[in-house]
Amino acid sequence: MIPLTGFVPDADSTTPGVLTDCTNLVPTLRGMAGAPTPFDVGLAALPDECRGGAVLQRLDKLARVFVGTRAKLFELSGVQYVDQSRAGGYTGSLENRWRFEQFGNATLACNETDPIQVSTGNGTAFSDIPQSPRARIIVTASGFVLAFGLNAPYVGGDRPEAWACSGIYDHLTWTPSDSNQAAFGYLLNTPGDIRAAKRLGNDVAAYKENSLYLGRFVGKPVVWQWDLISSNVGAVSADAVIDVGTAHLFIGRDNFWLFDGARPVPIKSAPKEWFFARCDATYRYRIRSHFDQAKNLCWWFYPTPGSGGALTNALVYNLTMDRWGKVSLPIETVLQYQGAETNYDNWPADASLTFDTLPDVPFDSPSLDTSSSAMGVVGLDHKIRTLTGPCGAASLTTGDFGDDEQFTTLARVTPRFTKRPGASNLTHYTRDVDGGDLENRGDSALSGAHYDPLASGRYHRLRIELQGDFELVGFTPALTPDGYE
Repeated sequence: MIPLTGFVPDADSTTPGVLTDCTNLVPTLRGMAGAPTPFDVGLAALPDECRGGAVLQRLDKLARVFVGTRAKLFELSGVQYVDQSRAGGYTGSLENRWRFEQFGNATLACNETDPIQVSTGNGTAFSDIPQSPRARIIVTASGFVLAFGLNAPYVGGDRPEAWACSGIYDHLTWTPSDSNQAAFGYLLNTPGDIRAAKRLGNDVAAYKENSLYLGRFVGKPVVWQWDLISSNVGAVSADAVIDVGTAHLFIGRDNFWLFDGARPVPIKSAPKEWFFARCDATYRYRIRSHFDQAKNLCWWFYPTPGSGGALTNALVYNLTMDRWGKVSLPIETVLQYQGAETNYDNWPADASLTFDTLPDVPFDSPSLDTSSSAMGVVGLDHKIRTLTGPCGAASLTTGDFGDDEQFTTLARVTPRFTKRPGASNLTHYTRDVDGGDLENRGDSALSGAHYDPLASGRYHRLRIELQGDFELVGFTPALTPDGYE
């Protein structure tokens, strides 16, 4: 059997087990599986494009689900959205994104164009934190709220290279004084604006496009000390950085990287040449990412050329197996979705909604069950769905196998499924010269335990199309020697 090693388009095509192409495949512990599809959990559509979302837990473990549009912030209550925007809503901009953090029982949000927002009670609306800056990014660490990419009078106006921290254990205090540890500063050792920031243990990593800093709380007078870790490795956007708990995985300007607090190292298996040739460089800053902790999968959604900046595809990386997959899935944003609890205290205010008129969803739907958590996406129709639906259509294309000199006839291909698809078809290709054109030698459907192609060539390549849920570990080709040319 030839075990599958995942989507490796940059490798030599004769490397055993590589996939030169695939669609809607995700890497698993054993091989490759069909990607799940979005499942409708019974929620209404948002009134506009979703600009960010999060599930946040208070100290009492009560989960609050938030999503934001350009002008509004909404909290999910049961299966309904409640407008929790400050009075008058928000102006936003053509590109602003909402980013959320939880600080004790205070839910915080920033959008780069308005002061940091706070909601301190379950089901209460947001309001401005009067002293706070307008921030592109917020992070909580070591008892502080930290903000990056600022616009505020006390930092000198619009300063995208500036950072600030609140008073310790005090998210409402931002003006520095002798009596608190609020502070601000600038990352000036390298050019450019702060693109991303993530907590790493008690520290915070701040990323410019081509540089990386590590910040650590050291007390007064410095408060937060920022050390330059790299002057040529950075992140392309705030949402291109994935926190996996003990390290960050992120997309830089020319590679995929891992940073564990010491130094950034490239992810050697990453399909970097393939990716950077197919990700629209103009809109690369729109990349969104997500860590599916239950499956140990890192997802990066990216824009393709001609999409106008829309996120159409995703690369998927299995952190445990160092294996890659690829999915076609247009989205607006991605989040870890958890159903908000529906009870008499938070029953939606719409008087026309009763038990009899609730949406027709199962009682164990993630939209009703607080214990249910799943990766969720907001589609182009502005609706939240969970990635828990069955696989639709998927395909994979193997590398080349055979003999460098001898011709062989491929008479049978036996796949090793741990879960069989509903239907599958194989297309057989051959080529007789290194780097030559592939010739289509015909199709064969999965019949019993195998496919039955029958054609001779020096090199063989397979394209397998599959329908329904499946997991494929590898395949065994039956090659019969024909002779030499």
